[in-house]
Amino acid sequence: MDLQEGKYYADRQGQVRGPLIKDAGVSVRFYTDDDYGFHAWTHDGYDNIYRRPSQLDLVEEAACAKLHSLQKYLDGLVWDKTPRINTWMENVFGVAESDYNQAVAAKFLIASVAHAMRPEFHQVPPMMILAGKSGIGKTIAVIELLPKFPWYIVEVEEIFGDINRRLSDATKKQHPCPCVLIGTTNASELNLENIKDMIFWPVRCLKVVNRDYLQTHRDQLWAEAVHRFNAGEDWCSVPSST
Repeated sequence: MDLQEGKYYADRQGQVRGPLIKDAGVSVRFYTDDDYGFHAWTHDGYDNIYRRPSQLDLVEEAACAKLHSLQKYLDGLVWDKTPRINTWMENVFGVAESDYNQAVAAKFLIASVAHAMRPEFHQVPPMMILAGKSGIGKTIAVIELLPKFPWYIVEVEEIFGDINRRLSDATKKQHPCPCVLIGTTNASELNLENIKDMIFWPVRCLKVVNRDYLQTHRDQLWAEAVHRFNAGEDWCSVPSST
């Protein structure tokens, strides 16, 4: 691949900033297959500096490819205009009908889309916490949300067992790809008073997970979330749970 005289670098969010000769003046675009090998020979964030590919280059290259595949999936969805994301947790977990629970259900999906499509914001979405009895299928639900992209939605199991260590492991480690977190717990009492630097959205799960609903409506849930994200909907604020 020939490099046009000027600037070229590939950032960690999966965007190529050119120009390349074949791009005909396009300055920003997402990775294509042709770019992956080339990025391993460039210095991330610098102009026209070449070096041998390191292990970190290859890890970042794979991460960018994974992120691009998720972005492509989300961008290709077409919403059928039937609202679902406010009530999906009522259908899946039997959560109580309330303004808070419906806001959390919707905002978590919209926030997840925002973090995938605009990871350069570097803002970790709030953590939804699924609280309910052991064996109702909380982990199954986490998997079924995005089974083709299991690296993106990360479960923090029994989060209140050692919350400081678990949050440190999950959020402070340098991951090559952005991800969102879902906490799960069997605890009946949720004590969040001493937790700082993280926003939590706890919800009480009252029934065994409806896996069929997630499998049937998954694409449309994400399609609606993408639509509402593109419409500029706020994804950080929910009403009080009390």
